[in-house]
Parts: sequence; structure tokens; C-alpha cells
Amino acid sequence: MSYMKYDARKLSTEEQHLLRRLAVQRVFDGEAASEVTCSYGLGDRTIYGWLRIARENRLDALAPKPRFGRGRALSDFEADEVKRWILGGDPRQYGFYFGLWTRQIVSDLIKDRFSIDLGLTAVGNLLYRLGLSPQKPMRRVYERDDTEMPQIHRRTFDLYCR
Repeated sequence: MSYMKYDARKLSTEEQHLLRRLAVQRVFDGEAASEVTCSYGLGDRTIYGWLRIARENRLDALAPKPRFGRGRALSDFEADEVKRWILGGDPRQYGFYFGLWTRQIVSDLIKDRFSIDLGLTAVGNLLYRLGLSPQKPMRRVYERDDTEMPQIHRRTFDLYCR
């Protein structure tokens, strides 16, 4: 018997629905509920709740319910636009004085361009969703001579090897 190790809460609603139907159908087909819970990594209370719902209202009752809520503040197109701003340039190109992207600058730019007021936490969540993470700025001497660098490295290495 193979045991699945995953968190079903991270599955899409369709995948969760399929998981519920498969688990209940396996029990209806004669398999022990404890074996089904072990194989899917479910809790006992979970499978018995699904079985009760399925017995009372048929398998269709396990279908996902509509989700209510506010939804996202930015559309997918607007979020992609924000990503293009960040990856495509520098905040100074948009009239800001600072050369690094901060959540405050992104929030101000979204408010300016889309008239949507996002808090810093919401901007952080948006950046995470877009796959953007904070990066340390590169620390480097701007006046350095790249042709001289190998010689400096060799001299430094020789000092440490003595």
C-alpha cells in the first residue's frame, strides 16, 4: 500500500472534489475506511464526514460550494503589468527618487497608475504571487578595473597560501 504525503488544502477545488469522490467511492466499493484514510493521508473524522454527506445526499453533495469573498484587487493583466514594471526597469524611470524597488514604491505606483490603494502587506503578497522576492543589492566597486581583477586575486591567493 502506498501512502500519499501531501497537504490536500493546497490542491485546487477540482482536485479536492476528485479526492473526496474517490475516497468515498472506494469505501462504498467495500474497502475499509481506515485503509482509505491511510492511503490518502486523511484523518478519520474527515472520511466519516464525507461518507455521512454522501449517504444522506448522494455523491453530488461532495461537489465544491461557490466561494464568496472580495476577490483580488488587481486583475491578472494589472498584476502582469506590475511585474513588467519591476523586471523592466528602475523606479527612477517612473519618477521616484530611490533606485531600488520597495513595497512602498510599488504601492505608490499602483495607486498612481491604476487608482487602487494597496497596503504594504497586500503588495508583499502580490510580489510573492508574481514570483518576485527581495534581493540584496549587488555590492561592487564601480571604479574597479576588470582587467586587473585576476592579478589581484592571484596576489591575494598567494598571500594566503604562504
